[in-house]
Amino acid sequence: MKINKITVRGEKLNVDSTTDTASNLRLDDVYALGSNTRGELEKHTITLKQGQLVEFVFEDGTSWLSSDQTIQDVFPEAVIAKRGGGDGEFEIPLSIQAPGDERGIFGNVALKLLKVFAKKGIQKSVRQLATDLEKKQLENKTGLFRLDPQFALHGDIPVAVNQPFLLFLHGTNSSTSGSFGELAGTEVWNYILQTYGQRVMAFQHETLTKSPLQNVAELVAQLPSNISLHMISHSRGGLVGDILSRFCIDDQNNAGFSEDELNYLKKEGRDVDIKMIRTITEHVKRKNISVQKFIRVACPASGTTLASERLDHFFNISFNLLGLAIGGPLNPVFGAFKNLLAAVVDSKEDVSVLPGIEAMDPASPFIKVLNYPRPLAAVDSPLIVIAGNSKMNLSLKALVVLASKLFFDSRN
Repeated sequence: MKINKITVRGEKLNVDSTTDTASNLRLDDVYALGSNTRGELEKHTITLKQGQLVEFVFEDGTSWLSSDQTIQDVFPEAVIAKRGGGDGEFEIPLSIQAPGDERGIFGNVALKLLKVFAKKGIQKSVRQLATDLEKKQLENKTGLFRLDPQFALHGDIPVAVNQPFLLFLHGTNSSTSGSFGELAGTEVWNYILQTYGQRVMAFQHETLTKSPLQNVAELVAQLPSNISLHMISHSRGGLVGDILSRFCIDDQNNAGFSEDELNYLKKEGRDVDIKMIRTITEHVKRKNISVQKFIRVACPASGTTLASERLDHFFNISFNLLGLAIGGPLNPVFGAFKNLLAAVVDSKEDVSVLPGIEAMDPASPFIKVLNYPRPLAAVDSPLIVIAGNSKMNLSLKALVVLASKLFFDSRN
């Protein structure tokens, strides 16, 4: 439902367009909500023009970017207000609260700022902006690298020897340093260096514009022949490791995906996936690649609700969760991420536009095949899964409240 007129109560601030914007956005207006201590708050009416976006910033630092079509996601009561008649004007509340039983846990979370952005010039597509973001996150370094003791990437991969190599597989919207960089200088890292020496590798790969199957096809093309692997993955990197493990089994007659699984993919129109599977099969058989051990951390092995249906929900949540790692506007990743988020919010694209995200949708044919109940490819290498129910982090209360509204009926 389109909401093109909103009112806010607070103080209109002077705009400093250099402090908080991306290259594709212009900051038009900023309002500090509930900031007037002298009595009644001043009322401001905002008519949203075509293409303008609204960012809600909460007291805990959570931010959420919306269009006139998605304001109702943050404030469902706006729909009720508009159905009530009148001119359709909706007054933005000064706080949000969790639904149902969640209210006693979180209370109200105050809305601190409201920002109005306009788009600049000709806009790139969602896929082009996702590619820009990946390049900045990976620092233009994609592919297989050797990892040195200082956690720097080098292109000289040692020839396979009769000893295993350790391979790091990073997570979504990340890189090797983003997922594993905090290991550097620790006792664990020192143990890794003592155990593997120069046989430590990292696979820098695109997690948005490429599917896990394409990631694996590119990985096996670069791996040395006759190599034995120990793997450590984080998040979506676990899907890459799972796929590779299916192909690197002793029973090569049943490696990879069965004819039943391939027929299902064909029925679902997944011709590109089938092509990647054929490519992986050829490389693994020719190169004699084996997986001896696999440590999988926080893998969305059955998909994740966050990647279902709406890309704007996924990237709004990701932008907040990765906020500390992204840094501020001076970090090029920050601007690239916000450019992509703005395009996704405005275009209302579903997850199918980005194969790397679609592959994590629980309804994806890829996820269904990966979790086929009777796979012929019995993985014979040890798998260590690090997962579980973590304690709730209340540092971003507003984000938890919004996620509860959008995805969950109760706490998980």
